[in-house]
Amino acid sequence: MRVITGLAFIGNVIGWLFLIMILFVEDGFLGAGAIFGLIGFFVAYSVSEGFAVSMSDYFFQPSWDVFKQKIKWANGIGLTVGFIAAVVIGAIFL
Repeated sequence: MRVITGLAFIGNVIGWLFLIMILFVEDGFLGAGAIFGLIGFFVAYSVSEGFAVSMSDYFFQPSWDVFKQKIKWANGIGLTVGFIAAVVIGAIFL
């Protein structure tokens, strides 16, 4: 199961990098915000064990469900941080 979740995590990071490339082509401010979003994603994923997943989830749920819960929470935080960063960067430089 670790291999599957590892591949899913790597696929998610590749998706973030693809999003950053697309947003840099569209507008530099959006791309910079997406970089902050990627950083927020990594931070949120690393602390998600203490915030998004309880200890009982590890005992009563399959590891795939725990991984999905962690990745959804990290993506939500990353997208929120990226949006806020893009708005702030755009407000400063425009």
